[in-house]
Amino acid sequence: MKITTNISTIELYEDGILIVRQKNDIEVTGNDLSESLSIYEKVCAGRKKKVILYIGQHVQFSEDAVKFKALQKQNELFSAQAVVLTDLPQRILLNFYFNKHPSEYARQIFSTEDEARAWLLLQE
Repeated sequence: MKITTNISTIELYEDGILIVRQKNDIEVTGNDLSESLSIYEKVCAGRKKKVILYIGQHVQFSEDAVKFKALQKQNELFSAQAVVLTDLPQRILLNFYFNKHPSEYARQIFSTEDEARAWLLLQE
């Protein structure tokens, strides 16, 4: 199953891992986040999933996206999240976000999908 939105491609792999690939050069809005959460709900079908998130380059968040409260819903849908990115400024910002907004599921940042997948497979 592969779904494409304004901001990403969402795909559920045979091993049960949900892969989200953000597009490059986009502005994410609150509506985009709401649409993504609705898709995650359908794909997860009541079962928590492990997620690999690829963050696109040159991604900006609108004011309503910054205020959007997605974390609570993600706590219901995700059992672990591995974020793949290589850009140092994005890594610093994401670490800040993770520290400021703790989640109920494990989250970690990686440079490659292989590292991310290996870590996810160790998570409960």
